[in-house]
Amino acid sequence: MLLAFWADNNWSSTGTCVFPVVAAAGLVQTGLQSRLSQVNLTVARVVCHSEIKNGPVSNDSGAVGAIVLTAILGCMVLLGSGVDLYIRATKDRRQKVPLSPRKDKVKLDEICTTLNHSVETAFTNGKTDTNGLIENSRLNIENGGIDNPAGPQVQETNGGHLVYSKQQPRTVDKQRDQKYKPKLWERVLLCFSAVSNGEKILSVKRSPASITCLHGIRVLSIGWVILGHTYLYSASNAGNPKSFVKTIQGFSFQIMMNATLAVDSFFVLSGLLVTYLFLKETEKAGGLKVKHMVMYYVHRYLRLTPVYAYVMFVYTFLVSHLADGPTWVGPYDKKMCEQYWWTSLLYINNVYEAKKQCMGWGWYLANDMQFYVVAPLALIPWALSSRWTEATAGKIFKAAGITVVFGYLICSVATTASLTFEYNADLYKNTLVYFEMVYEKPWCRIGTFAIGMMLGYILHTFKSRDVKMSPFLQGVGWLLALVAAGACTLATYDANAEGRPGWGLEARTAHETLFRPVWGLVLAWVIFMCFKGKAGFVDWMLSWDWWQPLSRLTYGVYLVHLMFIQTEAATARSLFNFTSGYIVYRFFGYTCMSFIFSFLLAILVEAPMLQLEKLVLS
Repeated sequence: MLLAFWADNNWSSTGTCVFPVVAAAGLVQTGLQSRLSQVNLTVARVVCHSEIKNGPVSNDSGAVGAIVLTAILGCMVLLGSGVDLYIRATKDRRQKVPLSPRKDKVKLDEICTTLNHSVETAFTNGKTDTNGLIENSRLNIENGGIDNPAGPQVQETNGGHLVYSKQQPRTVDKQRDQKYKPKLWERVLLCFSAVSNGEKILSVKRSPASITCLHGIRVLSIGWVILGHTYLYSASNAGNPKSFVKTIQGFSFQIMMNATLAVDSFFVLSGLLVTYLFLKETEKAGGLKVKHMVMYYVHRYLRLTPVYAYVMFVYTFLVSHLADGPTWVGPYDKKMCEQYWWTSLLYINNVYEAKKQCMGWGWYLANDMQFYVVAPLALIPWALSSRWTEATAGKIFKAAGITVVFGYLICSVATTASLTFEYNADLYKNTLVYFEMVYEKPWCRIGTFAIGMMLGYILHTFKSRDVKMSPFLQGVGWLLALVAAGACTLATYDANAEGRPGWGLEARTAHETLFRPVWGLVLAWVIFMCFKGKAGFVDWMLSWDWWQPLSRLTYGVYLVHLMFIQTEAATARSLFNFTSGYIVYRFFGYTCMSFIFSFLLAILVEAPMLQLEKLVLS
């Protein structure tokens, strides 16, 4: 039997209790009420656990569809991997062509002819220096393997066959290569190859122009998001809620109370990459063209939507059949997903029927897509300015782009301040109203994206990594960044700690308005110094090679991690003793599972869709 207790917000002796139990509802309610009436408590209802709540999977057409779709994608991955391995094997066999004795004789004859020519030349010029003769000969024929006692220099392959390092393919080999050139259907299947896609995902090769510190920032930010959600959802099953309340009032715990800043980190990275890559691509192409703008939107939608739609499909129809527990009836927003899934796929779920979102954490994707849609208002003038670098028109275009970006930032600050003051709400007071009216709205969150755009423009414009900045100025910059980061993450202690005076409406409004843009500036400083090679240990830590494969998986991790956290919280059969150590222990489990499933998701959906896009556009 599982008994879970919820009273009113003050945990007083009066309130309403809900008891999930495995027993007859009527008997349990009668027995409990007779006892609890003595302390002025009333049993509102009793929920009895049912082993089968959703019926068999075969009766759920949505669940069957999700299983069939997954099976089809899995078969495509297996077929693509098989074709990939076959092509690689046949290619290796074609390259391992044994040399005939006639070929060896021809090569040796060439060596002897070269030697004889060198000797004749030396004697003709009156030079009889043996050392010089040998040295000249080596320079002319070192690729022929004169130092190799076995004869010409060769390259041994795994198959044991010998081929010359610079041997030209024979006509028969060319015909074989043409014969084994992948056909269209093979190229389609190769898009699903787990071998090739896995190699790309797990690769740690660096591009010369890449900003390597972004990988570390991205992985650490998604970890911050998971840890914050772990604390949030675990509180509902804590057997010692007073300990939880005491923990969140601690000074160091304010870092977790402000974990929402991790989302702003992603907005900064998004604005930076959108700007930096767009300007780099248009410059490489010799200017802005119509196809750039067409592909700008097409690629973004195809990059995010297929895997998002697949996860939503599985989440809506299949997850409810994969777990069980005293209060488990499936995803809490299942009905909303069935009715309003299309708002998520159109990325308007944060502004249209926001109370009925499917996968509530999809608000971030809607914001990011909306920022992406309006970003060209600044990107196009910047791209056009590259044609007139010194002319007045170029300066006007540059100023126009900068004005648009600062307009986004001012819009964010003004709307956040106005709405926070109007509703007297922030993350700690009137939370639901705050989330609906402020937190999820693009006009309130575009500020950090604008900071990222401005940073991307600066990095693209000032390409040289040499920056003239004295050690004193660098030290001051790092000190200010550290103080600002501390203020963004720890200042709320004064508002949350027991015995502290708390904040009034004005202080709460000022904090909510400014702390996100300030955090964006701190992150921009770190990225700028890393890009210029002036960040030392910070750059070394954030640019670690193995951040790269983890960074490629963060999108999938964001999509799936709350599915694990919410499902475990809803299927728990007992309460637990809340401690920070236990929460961190669960955090590592959620993180590992999220990355594992994100890799599978990338192999199954994300990477194949990207490869298919390239194939179609080629």
